[in-house]
Amino acid sequence: MTAHDFVRSWRNAIVSGDGRICLKSTYFDFFLGVEDFRNGKSSWSDVSIRAEDDNTLLFTLKHPVPYFKDLLTLPVFYPVYPNHGVDDELITNGPFFLKGSRWGESLILQKNPFYWDSDSVHFSQIRFIFVESEETQTLLFESGEIDCIGGGLAPLPQEEVNRLLPSGCVSDEYDVLAVHFLNLNTNLPPFSSAKIRLAFSMAISREEICREILKRSLPAYSYLPPSICSRKGVHLIQENSQLAKQLLEDGLQELGMSMKDLGELSLVCSSRGAKMAQALQRIWAEKLGVSVGIETMELKSILSRLTEGDFHISINCIAASYRDPYAFFGIFAQSDFENSWSSWRSETIRNLFHLGFELDSDERVAHIELMEDFFLSEMPLIPIAFRREVCVMQPGLKGVQLSDMLLIDFSRSYWD
Repeated sequence: MTAHDFVRSWRNAIVSGDGRICLKSTYFDFFLGVEDFRNGKSSWSDVSIRAEDDNTLLFTLKHPVPYFKDLLTLPVFYPVYPNHGVDDELITNGPFFLKGSRWGESLILQKNPFYWDSDSVHFSQIRFIFVESEETQTLLFESGEIDCIGGGLAPLPQEEVNRLLPSGCVSDEYDVLAVHFLNLNTNLPPFSSAKIRLAFSMAISREEICREILKRSLPAYSYLPPSICSRKGVHLIQENSQLAKQLLEDGLQELGMSMKDLGELSLVCSSRGAKMAQALQRIWAEKLGVSVGIETMELKSILSRLTEGDFHISINCIAASYRDPYAFFGIFAQSDFENSWSSWRSETIRNLFHLGFELDSDERVAHIELMEDFFLSEMPLIPIAFRREVCVMQPGLKGVQLSDMLLIDFSRSYWD
């Protein structure tokens, strides 16, 4: 592997040979010249990414990026072997390589003997199994067919966790950088009104939803998760039924609408989100007098509806790609290639986002608080809860590294 592999891989990520845009490729916009190259305004020679020799990679950023080293850990920055997409075998340089796969069934990773630290890799093989239901994975674990579940690999309901607790195999709960939220279509009334968006947020009882439905999650009274929020324990989001009712009336008046004009609003979700949808449906009917219809569907259909803007509300979860508050604002402040599905665009949030790059660490903390305050005053999405995770491992499985980024590292794991 050489610096030239990085240059070739990064160029293909920015704009591939067939003109497709790679997921997360907008992170390359921090490099000088990339945006103009992608938009056809300049050539690759004007981009500040080059290999001086086999061992030296040179690039220039447009401005400081405090979390730049974290970005470099994202897969979009990985070098790709030249034969990718040509030969059947996938060449990689990590602790494991892909030995085999069956779509929708399993993945098999084999130890890479050429890995730089292969002596520290104890497992010769790791097999990942795709399961159809949350209950199935628990049964497979109890029968010894699976050694590790949860931890972000696949959802693990609290009921299943409670059942496994007596075994002593369950880890302590830990915070992850993920937010359960409601996506609001700001292109359509009534959610084109910020007052109405705030009204729907204020009517919600987050404690109730976490206690009765999400159970392992924490109520979200801010947009940023506690581990990256400077104002821990401060309720930035209000819950007030009377004020919610008043804001709904004011917002409808500004839109020239009445309660009858609202009709039935559509809420789309997966079967996993059905219980929360039903709770929200009841809460909004009781506190706001609003009728909400629930449509449960598979993920593919949900994504299609969101992309087409054919919805009012959807239940979603956003997880940070890197450990910085900006991970939660980028979809609203960076390139239009990133889609928040709410269709909310704000020059104020864009300007605040870009201004923050020039600030020192103390100023940046205050600046992020200002950005979060503005964001919550507009409420393009409604934070509901902060996700927490547990991992369940068979006795004797050691060295598994858990992360608040919903990642699990088995590269140094072993059996004791």
